[in-house]
Amino acid sequence: MLDEVVEAYPNDVVVYFKHFPLSTHPHSEAAARAAVAAHRQGRFADMHRTLLENQTAQTDQDILQYAERLGLDMERFKRDWADPDVAALVRKDKEEGLAAHVEGTPTLFINGALYSDPPALPFLKDWIEEILSVNG
Repeated sequence: MLDEVVEAYPNDVVVYFKHFPLSTHPHSEAAARAAVAAHRQGRFADMHRTLLENQTAQTDQDILQYAERLGLDMERFKRDWADPDVAALVRKDKEEGLAAHVEGTPTLFINGALYSDPPALPFLKDWIEEILSVNG
């Protein structure tokens, strides 16, 4: 959905992705680290999409299979996935989310306002149009 918004408003909308692993999901931290490791090979969006499509299958073995299917350099992926700097980035993102009163996912911030239940694409585009018309 956000890809479509950025495509529709390439000069007006910027998306910053922050990891917010949920304690209720036993594999969410490993999945977030996997997305960062894939990002280091230019494949964040593909890994993120794969993880979203397979939310009930995210064991370490599952994640390694996804990385292999995506054609990632597996030695590099494993090294990056285990990198303490990657874990620190995920922790930092989570801490920033908590400080901003994020309670779950997905959450969007639009012009600084928090939306914990983001609207469907047509409504999101309407909001953006309204913001752009007000801000000129």
